Amino acid sequence: MLSHENRSEAVGRWLRQYGPAIGVFVLATALWEALIWLFNIQVYLLPAPHVIAQTFLELSGSLLDKGWYTFREALSGYVIGCGLGLLVAIAASRWSLVAEALVPYAVATNAVPIIALAPLALVWFGVEEGSKIAIVALLTFFPMLLSSYKGLTTCPPAS
Repeated sequence: MLSHENRSEAVGRWLRQYGPAIGVFVLATALWEALIWLFNIQVYLLPAPHVIAQTFLELSGSLLDKGWYTFREALSGYVIGCGLGLLVAIAASRWSLVAEALVPYAVATNAVPIIALAPLALVWFGVEEGSKIAIVALLTFFPMLLSSYKGLTTCPPAS
């Protein structure tokens, strides 16, 4: 159990660390709210913070459901992309023929912006869950492959 002095010291340390950020957030939110009221900005152009909070509370169940769906898509794509990237990196580090065949294409494909590949993913996998998983898998596959390959080939083998 913390003594009263240790507890107050911990609170002081917490306030010094996070207080400025909290203060800026509160001031920015208050300024935002005031500017909306002062200039009579319509809600469809820029909603006030209290409107955003109210809407979030009203739709929290739906937002959490949709957030969970998006999280599952992202996690699935991450696991697939990283898993395949690691497997290909292991194969490429083990067999030079695989490395010579795949690594240059991986470097080139990694340089292509995802905005250019996203339409292809939509055509190939549809607008449902599959295309989003494929995009996340593509985003994670190449960095995982290249980083793992470099790490596996730069370490000296154990003797």
